[in-house]
Amino acid sequence: MSDSMSEPNRKLITVMLVLVGISQGLLNGVAGPTMVDLRMKLNTSSADIARSVSAQGFGIFAGALAGGLVIDAMGTWKFLLVTLAEIIATVTLILMSFVTSLSLLWVTFFSVGTAAGLTSVACQRILIVLWRAEAAVPFNALYMGYGIGYMLAPLAINPFLAVLEFRSDTSVNMSSNNVTLQRGWESRVYVAFATIGLCVATLVMPLFVYSFVKCYRRNKNNYSNIDEPGASALSPSKNGIVKRVLAILNPASYADGNFKFGLTVLVFTLGDFFMKSVGVCQGCLLSPVLHTLFLGKIIQETLKDHHISIGGSPISNLRFTDDIDI
Repeated sequence: MSDSMSEPNRKLITVMLVLVGISQGLLNGVAGPTMVDLRMKLNTSSADIARSVSAQGFGIFAGALAGGLVIDAMGTWKFLLVTLAEIIATVTLILMSFVTSLSLLWVTFFSVGTAAGLTSVACQRILIVLWRAEAAVPFNALYMGYGIGYMLAPLAINPFLAVLEFRSDTSVNMSSNNVTLQRGWESRVYVAFATIGLCVATLVMPLFVYSFVKCYRRNKNNYSNIDEPGASALSPSKNGIVKRVLAILNPASYADGNFKFGLTVLVFTLGDFFMKSVGVCQGCLLSPVLHTLFLGKIIQETLKDHHISIGGSPISNLRFTDDIDI
């Protein structure tokens, strides 16, 4: 814990960082639900849109890498760096609905991801310095905020997305780009992006006002060192470039010498780089449930009039997990 930071201020900053975590969830949760609308807008294939969306993951990695190199040198300015990154992500997200090519779409997703990666590293760095060994609960709160934002994003933008229906009388080849769709509601994806952008700006505003007024207008001297590391491992004046790089790569450098704690934080941080916009994660308990529900219905509808009799019982198929005999 920093000596110059009082308990109420630590809690207040933590709450504001949780709000930033919610905004991060909103930003990262908007890609998946809008893929169909972006596909319609750019008149391209789902594979092309998926490749553009994947740029967000590359951007998160790049932003986290850049953040790890510069945040420790930012001092108290890292508070405003968080808000600046979120503002950039907000503006880019709003402009995303006006792009006219896949290249520009890739760049916009990459920019949003870069801002998200930098913000994530900055928030975690601030929490570690503020709470030190007590950082577990604030970290859980930060990731809980991220989860809340990720859950709310589809709910917030769904009213503005197109409602699409497959025609029952049309043979659809999902590998083809010429899928016949019946448009039930016109897409207003630009409103969806603007809504998320407005929510992100609103959530980040308290941290911006607090850091600007509290740290720079009233009590600058009291807050100028609130996030300076106690050890000199990262100081370029006392160590060479090689030692500084090794200190940056060492998880213990960011956890008061506690290697296990620093490694745990690093693992959870790296988990942010691998986002899923479709499907479920490997090993997720939802996977067999969805498999059973949908495959059972498909088999029931397609083979209801086709079966053989074994021992007087009609048998149309034999299934065990993903092995099927028809």
